[in-house]
Amino acid sequence: MNQHNMSPISLIHSLATTNTIHEIIKEADEQDLVIWDVDGVLLIGKDRIFHSENIYSGLNQHHVEYIADKYKLSAEQRDKFLSQLLLQRQIELVDKALPSIMSELENRHIKTIALTHFSTGPLGDIKSLADWRIDELNKLGIKFDFAFTDLIQVQVGKLKQGILFTEHHTKGDVLGAFLDIIQWKPNKVIFIDDKMEYLESVQVELKRRNMNFIGLHYTAALDFSCEIDEALVKFQYEYAMQNGVWLGDQAALEKLRNN
Repeated sequence: MNQHNMSPISLIHSLATTNTIHEIIKEADEQDLVIWDVDGVLLIGKDRIFHSENIYSGLNQHHVEYIADKYKLSAEQRDKFLSQLLLQRQIELVDKALPSIMSELENRHIKTIALTHFSTGPLGDIKSLADWRIDELNKLGIKFDFAFTDLIQVQVGKLKQGILFTEHHTKGDVLGAFLDIIQWKPNKVIFIDDKMEYLESVQVELKRRNMNFIGLHYTAALDFSCEIDEALVKFQYEYAMQNGVWLGDQAALEKLRNN
């Protein structure tokens, strides 16, 4: 898709499916860059409180703060509690076809990264949030270390094993800084995310750079139920605080019924 004398292509497909993503990716070549969001696109928490919609809305954070206030936790104790929730939570693929799509990209030598609105440093018992995030993806059969293997420090983010961490900066800004560091202008960028605001952030940055952009608003995670039972969730957090063990939804429900 060479647009020497034309305005660059810049569009977002709303409510893209896995099949849509696969069809568009099949048209990509070695001059293109494919980018994936992580939460709600590649993986999702099995328990409803860890559904990406609830994470984004701060419900997990709300319950952590409730526990911290109730038990008068110090900042250090609070971080330790939160890290244990993250370490013990169960995750699953949003779509079982995703690892094979990733393998196809690797086999065809298509440059591919993840772009996640996430930090990289320590948190409680987690020495590196970057390594924890990489391990989560690896357990699901997804790796991004085939295109960019080096650790690249960006002014407003960091790339490690093919995952670009924004450190909570804007995705468009971090991607732009990354492209500047590696001094590359892809022929087109394909970006898959479940949040329109992040797609639009990247779209604005790439328009500024006169680059072709295809955004895919992928909402398959919304097929997973995210409605929570407040009493059940409160029990899960209380139990984790008192016993150091996170109970999944089903185990917590059974224990709550037996109490």
